[in-house]
Amino acid sequence: MQDDGFPFPPNHIERNDHGALQRVIQVPVFFHHSYLLETQAPESAFLSKNSRGVNIFSVFQISLIHQPIDAELHMDIHKIIQIPILPAGMVNSHLVLGNRGAILVDAGLPGSEARISKKLSEHGLGFQDIKLIVITHAHVDHAGNALRLRELCRAPVVGHAGDLPFYRQEKQMTFCPTGWFGRLFKLTRAIQQPYQAFEPDILLHDNDSLHLQDYGINGEVRHTPGHTAGSVSVELSDQQALVGDLIASGILLGGIFLKHRPKQPPFEDNPIEVGRTLRQMVERGHHTFYMGHGGPLPATAVKRHASRLCCHDSA
Repeated sequence: MQDDGFPFPPNHIERNDHGALQRVIQVPVFFHHSYLLETQAPESAFLSKNSRGVNIFSVFQISLIHQPIDAELHMDIHKIIQIPILPAGMVNSHLVLGNRGAILVDAGLPGSEARISKKLSEHGLGFQDIKLIVITHAHVDHAGNALRLRELCRAPVVGHAGDLPFYRQEKQMTFCPTGWFGRLFKLTRAIQQPYQAFEPDILLHDNDSLHLQDYGINGEVRHTPGHTAGSVSVELSDQQALVGDLIASGILLGGIFLKHRPKQPPFEDNPIEVGRTLRQMVERGHHTFYMGHGGPLPATAVKRHASRLCCHDSA
């Protein structure tokens, strides 16, 4: 153990008996005096000096301290939970847990609220804990259940104006296959399945962004076009990103096997723009990318994939 500069004790996040999120801290037998206020040591702690004369506290009769999370000091704590809308990572929604609730990234296929409810329950949460629903783009496997989830969560939905005619079901989307599977899948017309029209409560335009502090998350929703004109991503302050269908991994639709291997999703409006968008996100320092099909992927894999897409720009 180091005498000074002692690292912050290992910890995790859970809910207390009143439903509030809290940090659980494992307290070591000896720790540096500067952590007294952080851990709120009990009266059974006493001040002494170690062999180098550094003040330390010896703590008795305690192994865990449950410490409520301060909303402003701990906004950078995020936990991302993958929700399997279809098994094996073929279609994913995601929960982002912050210090005062959660946001849902993508609503999944129509009728998928039971799967989302199950995952919420596994983490001691319910629909009422979701403070915001982010729809990354207008494809049915991401936006198809938005209206129903808005009713269940009583939370606002955010989307981008670039996909607004499709959210309203005023126009049918175009689907540009990226390979043989996309061409075959398009013939099934499953991706063209209609869904209940909705109007986003928060509508981004052009390069608008939405800061998420009011929803207990330190990050923002940003316009990240390419997959569709109105695609958006959630970029967190801890350098994690949830990017919808800007990238996929695995095989076929995505997921199943080889989830570490990046690939294009079955459909993509503008691959070159996707490459530029992903490259910019890597340059902004994001290290982990969560996606709607497969994943997650590290920045190194995303950078290689973006470079391959951008090569078409100079060809």
